[in-house]
Amino acid sequence: MRGIIKGKVSWNKLKKVVAGCSICNALVNKAHGTSAPRKDSTKKYRVGEKLVVDIIGPSDGKYGLIMKDLGSQLIMSSILPSRSHASDETIALINKFRNQLERFKLPVCFLRSDNEFRTHKLERFCSENEKFKSYYLMLVYQKDSGLWG
Repeated sequence: MRGIIKGKVSWNKLKKVVAGCSICNALVNKAHGTSAPRKDSTKKYRVGEKLVVDIIGPSDGKYGLIMKDLGSQLIMSSILPSRSHASDETIALINKFRNQLERFKLPVCFLRSDNEFRTHKLERFCSENEKFKSYYLMLVYQKDSGLWG
């Protein structure tokens, strides 16, 4: 191993050494895990059928809100000064997206999120909009992180 550390080694040789190391492989499998593909990962959604939303950050004290439509693969985002603004910005992004869909008479059906979005304001918005022009907007809370699939 000292010869590898002191000298220059090609990337291919390094990959072969790591691939042959049972300890390295065990650590990689433990860190990343191996899981079966998601049931709905190959399902095709129509535009507006399922929106997923999540927060990233902090980065320089700010957070990012990302919303993706699984039907069109459209991604909308917003920068949040703090996590407490997540509900307001989520509602704003949903309304922007819904305004675009109304032009084509398409409803927004599901909004999938994790528990950090479980606020009274967002739940009230969803329940109020359930009756609005026959839209069916529903929060589906997801355990763990398999949010985007």
